[in-house]
Amino acid sequence: MSATHGGSSKSSKPRKRKNHNQQEGSRKRQKNTDLPLSERLPRHGFPSDHPFNKDGYRYCLAEPDPHIPDNDPEPDYAKPIPPKTYRILQHPIPLLSANDRAPQLHLSDDRMTIKGEKGYSMVRGTHGVRKGDWYYEIELLSLPTNNDSTVRVGFAQACADVQCPLGYDEFGYSIRSKRGTVFHKSKGKSYMKNKEGFVEGDIIGCHIYLDPENDAAKQLPDTLKEATLVKFKNFNYFESLDHKKKIKSNLKPGKGNKLQFFKNGKPLGVAFEEINDGVYYPAISLFKSAKVMTK
Repeated sequence: MSATHGGSSKSSKPRKRKNHNQQEGSRKRQKNTDLPLSERLPRHGFPSDHPFNKDGYRYCLAEPDPHIPDNDPEPDYAKPIPPKTYRILQHPIPLLSANDRAPQLHLSDDRMTIKGEKGYSMVRGTHGVRKGDWYYEIELLSLPTNNDSTVRVGFAQACADVQCPLGYDEFGYSIRSKRGTVFHKSKGKSYMKNKEGFVEGDIIGCHIYLDPENDAAKQLPDTLKEATLVKFKNFNYFESLDHKKKIKSNLKPGKGNKLQFFKNGKPLGVAFEEINDGVYYPAISLFKSAKVMTK
Protein backbone atom coordinates (compact mmCIF):
# COMPACT_ATOMS: atom_id res chain seq x y z
CA MET A 1 0.00 0.00 0.00
CA SER A 2 1.18 3.51 -0.71
CA ALA A 3 1.05 6.01 2.09
CA THR A 4 -0.08 9.63 1.64
CA HIS A 5 1.21 12.65 3.54
CA GLY A 6 -0.58 15.97 4.07
CA GLY A 7 -3.84 14.69 2.52
CA SER A 8 -2.77 15.15 -1.15
CA SER A 9 -1.66 12.46 -3.54
CA LYS A 10 -1.05 14.83 -6.52
CA SER A 11 2.67 15.15 -7.34
CA SER A 12 3.90 18.73 -7.99
CA LYS A 13 6.32 19.56 -10.78
CA PRO A 14 9.65 21.00 -9.72
CA ARG A 15 9.97 24.73 -10.26
CA LYS A 16 12.33 25.84 -12.99
CA ARG A 17 15.17 27.99 -11.78
CA LYS A 18 16.03 31.13 -13.70
CA ASN A 19 19.40 30.84 -15.30
CA HIS A 20 21.97 33.62 -15.32
CA ASN A 21 21.02 34.87 -18.79
CA GLN A 22 17.34 35.20 -17.83
CA GLN A 23 18.27 37.22 -14.77
CA GLU A 24 20.44 39.51 -16.88
CA GLY A 25 17.60 39.93 -19.36
CA SER A 26 15.18 41.01 -16.64
CA ARG A 27 17.67 43.61 -15.49
CA LYS A 28 18.03 44.98 -19.02
CA ARG A 29 14.26 45.39 -19.25
CA GLN A 30 14.36 47.84 -16.39
CA LYS A 31 14.25 51.52 -17.27
CA ASN A 32 17.70 52.98 -17.81
CA THR A 33 16.83 56.50 -16.70
CA ASP A 34 18.90 56.03 -13.54
CA LEU A 35 22.08 55.62 -15.60
CA PRO A 36 24.36 58.59 -16.30
CA LEU A 37 23.41 60.49 -19.45
CA SER A 38 26.56 59.39 -21.30
CA GLU A 39 25.67 55.72 -20.75
CA ARG A 40 22.09 56.16 -21.96
CA LEU A 41 23.12 57.61 -25.32
CA PRO A 42 23.86 55.53 -28.42
CA ARG A 43 27.44 55.17 -29.59
CA HIS A 44 27.34 58.34 -31.65
CA GLY A 45 26.03 60.57 -28.92
CA PHE A 46 22.42 61.50 -29.72
CA PRO A 47 19.06 59.95 -28.75
CA SER A 48 17.40 57.93 -31.52
CA ASP A 49 14.07 59.68 -30.83
CA HIS A 50 14.45 63.43 -30.62
CA PRO A 51 12.88 66.79 -31.56
CA PHE A 52 13.79 68.30 -34.94
CA ASN A 53 14.80 71.92 -35.45
CA LYS A 54 11.84 73.52 -37.26
CA ASP A 55 9.39 76.43 -37.33
CA GLY A 56 11.99 78.79 -35.94
CA TYR A 57 12.77 76.65 -32.89
CA ARG A 58 16.12 74.97 -32.27
CA TYR A 59 16.93 72.16 -29.84
CA CYS A 60 20.27 71.32 -28.20
CA LEU A 61 20.82 68.26 -26.05
CA ALA A 62 21.56 69.28 -22.45
CA GLU A 63 23.18 67.67 -19.43
CA PRO A 64 23.63 68.75 -15.78
CA ASP A 65 26.59 71.13 -15.51
CA PRO A 66 29.16 69.41 -13.24
CA HIS A 67 30.83 72.75 -12.47
CA ILE A 68 27.80 74.08 -10.59
CA PRO A 69 27.85 73.17 -6.86
CA ASP A 70 24.95 71.11 -5.51
CA ASN A 71 23.51 70.51 -8.95
CA ASP A 72 20.74 67.95 -8.48
CA PRO A 73 20.77 65.55 -11.48
CA GLU A 74 17.17 64.55 -10.71
CA PRO A 75 15.21 67.77 -10.11
CA ASP A 76 11.51 67.86 -9.39
CA TYR A 77 10.01 67.73 -12.89
CA ALA A 78 6.72 69.14 -11.60
CA LYS A 79 8.48 72.49 -11.57
CA PRO A 80 10.39 74.24 -14.38
CA ILE A 81 13.95 72.97 -14.62
CA PRO A 82 16.44 75.82 -14.08
CA PRO A 83 18.39 76.01 -17.36
CA LYS A 84 21.36 77.72 -15.69
CA THR A 85 22.25 74.44 -14.01
CA TYR A 86 22.62 72.66 -17.38
CA ARG A 87 25.04 72.90 -20.28
CA ILE A 88 25.04 71.91 -23.98
CA LEU A 89 26.09 68.30 -24.59
CA GLN A 90 27.93 67.74 -27.87
CA HIS A 91 29.62 64.72 -29.38
CA PRO A 92 33.42 65.02 -29.13
CA ILE A 93 33.92 64.71 -32.91
CA PRO A 94 32.01 66.47 -35.74
CA LEU A 95 29.24 64.39 -37.33
CA LEU A 96 26.11 65.02 -39.38
CA SER A 97 23.43 66.35 -37.06
CA ALA A 98 20.54 64.03 -36.22
CA ASN A 99 18.11 66.83 -35.37
CA ASP A 100 19.42 69.76 -37.44
CA ARG A 101 18.24 68.30 -40.74
CA ALA A 102 15.16 67.81 -42.85
CA PRO A 103 13.31 64.78 -41.37
CA GLN A 104 12.87 63.14 -44.80
CA LEU A 105 16.62 62.70 -45.25
CA HIS A 106 17.96 59.22 -44.42
CA LEU A 107 20.86 59.41 -41.95
CA SER A 108 23.06 56.38 -41.31
CA ASP A 109 23.52 55.04 -37.77
CA ASP A 110 27.11 56.28 -37.64
CA ARG A 111 25.94 59.75 -38.76
CA MET A 112 28.52 59.90 -41.55
CA THR A 113 26.31 59.11 -44.57
CA ILE A 114 23.14 60.83 -45.79
CA LYS A 115 20.68 59.93 -48.58
CA GLY A 116 18.10 62.20 -50.20
CA GLU A 117 14.44 61.73 -50.98
CA LYS A 118 12.32 63.70 -53.47
CA GLY A 119 12.92 67.47 -53.41
CA TYR A 120 15.90 69.44 -52.14
CA SER A 121 16.52 69.28 -48.38
CA MET A 122 19.51 69.89 -46.16
CA VAL A 123 21.53 68.61 -43.20
CA ARG A 124 24.07 70.55 -41.16
CA GLY A 125 27.06 69.32 -39.20
CA THR A 126 27.07 69.20 -35.41
CA HIS A 127 29.88 71.74 -34.93
CA GLY A 128 30.10 75.32 -36.18
CA VAL A 129 33.14 77.57 -36.71
CA ARG A 130 33.54 81.33 -36.31
CA LYS A 131 37.21 82.00 -37.10
CA GLY A 132 40.23 80.47 -38.80
CA ASP A 133 40.76 77.86 -41.55
CA TRP A 134 38.44 74.83 -41.77
CA TYR A 135 38.12 72.06 -44.33
CA TYR A 136 36.00 68.95 -44.86
CA GLU A 137 35.26 66.51 -47.70
CA ILE A 138 32.34 64.45 -48.95
CA GLU A 139 32.39 61.50 -51.35
CA LEU A 140 29.60 61.10 -53.91
CA LEU A 141 28.44 57.52 -53.29
CA SER A 142 25.37 57.60 -55.53
CA LEU A 143 24.32 60.17 -58.11
CA PRO A 144 21.82 58.52 -60.49
CA THR A 145 21.56 60.36 -63.78
CA ASN A 146 18.23 58.80 -64.77
CA ASN A 147 16.31 60.85 -62.16
CA ASP A 148 18.45 64.01 -62.16
CA SER A 149 19.76 63.47 -58.61
CA THR A 150 21.94 66.37 -57.49
CA VAL A 151 24.14 67.39 -54.55
CA ARG A 152 25.03 70.78 -53.16
CA VAL A 153 27.76 71.06 -50.55
CA GLY A 154 29.36 73.93 -48.66
CA PHE A 155 28.75 75.92 -45.47
CA ALA A 156 25.64 77.42 -43.88
CA GLN A 157 24.71 79.41 -40.81
CA ALA A 158 22.17 78.02 -38.34
CA CYS A 159 19.30 80.04 -39.87
CA ALA A 160 19.57 78.51 -43.35
CA ASP A 161 16.32 76.67 -44.12
CA VAL A 162 16.79 72.85 -44.13
CA GLN A 163 13.82 72.45 -46.49
CA CYS A 164 15.63 74.40 -49.22
CA PRO A 165 18.79 73.82 -51.28
CA LEU A 166 22.03 75.08 -49.76
CA GLY A 167 22.71 78.56 -51.15
CA TYR A 168 19.01 79.39 -51.44
CA ASP A 169 19.20 82.29 -48.97
CA GLU A 170 21.78 84.71 -47.56
CA PHE A 171 22.82 82.21 -44.86
CA GLY A 172 24.55 79.65 -47.09
CA TYR A 173 27.14 79.11 -49.83
CA SER A 174 27.40 76.00 -51.99
CA ILE A 175 28.71 74.25 -55.07
CA ARG A 176 26.38 72.02 -57.12
CA SER A 177 27.47 68.67 -58.55
CA LYS A 178 25.74 69.52 -61.83
CA ARG A 179 28.09 71.71 -63.93
CA GLY A 180 29.95 72.84 -60.80
CA THR A 181 27.81 75.96 -60.41
CA VAL A 182 28.18 77.88 -57.11
CA PHE A 183 25.20 79.44 -55.31
CA HIS A 184 24.41 82.17 -52.80
CA LYS A 185 21.00 83.86 -52.32
CA SER A 186 19.66 81.61 -55.13
CA LYS A 187 22.02 83.24 -57.61
CA GLY A 188 24.17 80.76 -59.50
CA LYS A 189 27.43 81.58 -61.26
CA SER A 190 29.87 79.56 -63.34
CA TYR A 191 32.87 78.38 -61.38
CA MET A 192 34.43 75.19 -62.75
CA LYS A 193 36.31 75.18 -66.02
CA ASN A 194 34.37 73.56 -68.86
CA LYS A 195 31.44 73.16 -66.39
CA GLU A 196 32.29 69.48 -65.97
CA GLY A 197 30.80 69.24 -62.47
CA PHE A 198 31.08 66.05 -60.41
CA VAL A 199 30.16 62.38 -60.87
CA GLU A 200 29.86 59.30 -58.66
CA GLY A 201 33.13 58.54 -56.88
CA ASP A 202 34.36 62.14 -56.91
CA ILE A 203 35.39 63.81 -53.68
CA ILE A 204 34.35 67.42 -53.08
CA GLY A 205 36.45 69.43 -50.64
CA CYS A 206 35.14 72.57 -48.92
CA HIS A 207 37.48 75.14 -47.37
CA ILE A 208 36.36 78.21 -45.43
CA TYR A 209 38.47 80.98 -43.96
CA LEU A 210 36.96 83.35 -41.40
CA ASP A 211 39.14 86.27 -40.40
CA PRO A 212 39.75 86.25 -36.61
CA GLU A 213 39.62 90.07 -36.53
CA ASN A 214 35.95 90.19 -37.58
CA ASP A 215 33.19 90.85 -35.04
CA ALA A 216 31.67 87.34 -35.06
CA ALA A 217 35.08 85.77 -34.46
CA LYS A 218 35.52 87.78 -31.25
CA GLN A 219 32.18 86.75 -29.73
CA LEU A 220 31.95 83.88 -27.25
CA PRO A 221 29.81 80.84 -28.15
CA ASP A 222 26.24 80.92 -26.84
CA THR A 223 25.77 78.73 -23.75
CA LEU A 224 21.93 78.88 -23.94
CA LYS A 225 21.82 79.33 -20.16
CA GLU A 226 18.84 81.68 -20.61
CA ALA A 227 16.93 79.37 -22.97
CA THR A 228 13.98 77.20 -21.96
CA LEU A 229 14.84 73.69 -20.77
CA VAL A 230 12.34 71.06 -21.95
CA LYS A 231 12.09 67.32 -21.46
CA PHE A 232 11.54 64.95 -24.41
CA LYS A 233 11.67 61.14 -24.19
CA ASN A 234 13.67 61.14 -20.92
CA PHE A 235 16.24 63.63 -22.20
CA ASN A 236 16.56 67.36 -21.60
CA TYR A 237 16.97 69.93 -24.38
CA PHE A 238 17.55 73.65 -24.60
CA GLU A 239 14.72 75.14 -26.67
CA SER A 240 15.46 78.49 -28.28
CA LEU A 241 14.21 80.73 -31.09
CA ASP A 242 16.56 81.28 -34.03
CA HIS A 243 15.78 85.05 -34.23
CA LYS A 244 16.15 84.82 -37.99
CA LYS A 245 14.86 88.32 -38.79
CA LYS A 246 17.24 89.96 -36.31
CA ILE A 247 20.24 87.97 -37.57
CA LYS A 248 19.32 88.74 -41.18
CA SER A 249 19.13 92.46 -40.51
CA ASN A 250 22.59 92.39 -38.88
CA LEU A 251 24.35 90.43 -41.63
CA LYS A 252 27.39 92.14 -43.10
CA PRO A 253 30.30 91.06 -45.29
CA GLY A 254 33.36 89.91 -43.38
CA LYS A 255 36.61 91.42 -44.58
CA GLY A 256 39.05 88.66 -45.50
CA ASN A 257 36.44 85.89 -45.30
CA LYS A 258 36.50 83.50 -48.26
CA LEU A 259 35.36 80.08 -49.43
CA GLN A 260 36.81 77.74 -52.05
CA PHE A 261 36.21 74.20 -53.28
CA PHE A 262 38.34 71.22 -54.31
CA LYS A 263 37.79 68.31 -56.69
CA ASN A 264 39.59 65.07 -55.79
CA GLY A 265 42.19 67.06 -53.84
CA LYS A 266 42.84 69.71 -56.51
CA PRO A 267 41.90 73.35 -55.71
CA LEU A 268 39.33 75.00 -57.97
CA GLY A 269 40.03 78.57 -56.86
CA VAL A 270 38.21 81.02 -54.62
CA ALA A 271 34.44 80.86 -55.15
CA PHE A 272 33.27 83.57 -52.73
CA GLU A 273 35.05 86.48 -51.07
CA GLU A 274 34.00 88.60 -48.10
CA ILE A 275 31.27 86.12 -47.22
CA ASN A 276 28.90 87.24 -44.49
CA ASP A 277 30.28 87.28 -40.99
CA GLY A 278 28.91 84.65 -38.60
CA VAL A 279 29.10 81.06 -37.37
CA TYR A 280 29.19 78.46 -40.16
CA TYR A 281 28.39 74.75 -40.18
CA PRO A 282 29.32 72.17 -42.83
CA ALA A 283 26.15 71.62 -44.84
CA ILE A 284 24.88 69.26 -47.54
CA SER A 285 21.65 69.40 -49.52
CA LEU A 286 20.40 66.51 -51.65
CA PHE A 287 17.94 66.27 -54.52
CA LYS A 288 16.08 62.99 -55.08
CA SER A 289 18.12 59.82 -54.34
CA ALA A 290 21.64 61.25 -54.19
CA LYS A 291 23.81 59.76 -51.43
CA VAL A 292 27.05 61.08 -49.94
CA MET A 293 29.50 60.20 -47.18
CA THR A 294 31.49 62.69 -45.12
CA LYS A 295 35.21 62.15 -44.80
